[in-house]
Amino acid sequence: MKLTFFIVAFVGTCCAQLAPVSIANVPLDLVLLYEQLYKDCVAKGGNTYVAVQYAYDPPKTAYFEKGECYPYQIDGNAAQMGVWCRRTICYNKRYANCSGPNDPPLGVPFISEETLINPLDIVDSVGKATFCS
Repeated sequence: MKLTFFIVAFVGTCCAQLAPVSIANVPLDLVLLYEQLYKDCVAKGGNTYVAVQYAYDPPKTAYFEKGECYPYQIDGNAAQMGVWCRRTICYNKRYANCSGPNDPPLGVPFISEETLINPLDIVDSVGKATFCS
């Protein structure tokens, strides 16, 4: 999926590198995708907290529940956009299976309707996954 706007946003990183945005700040060409991911996330119910579109061809969406490892890549396909539908605190992980210590050790809070966009496919340069609770 080609994204035309450059928003630097990385899941679970600290302060200056993290730029979650709400619907008011989503680029116009991504508003429909944002709305669909949010709607699908809410419809999953239970402990599902985020819907993530990965850069498969065609793109695929994955849903993650609290306490489940959210990898920044699946089969070499980077997460392109994640939309939160529940409040969580997320911790960046060094390894794709969420093993090892939190890196950095501080969690990043997310609220419902926030999104992270990865137009440059570099999200895994800050870690390999996130673990949210």
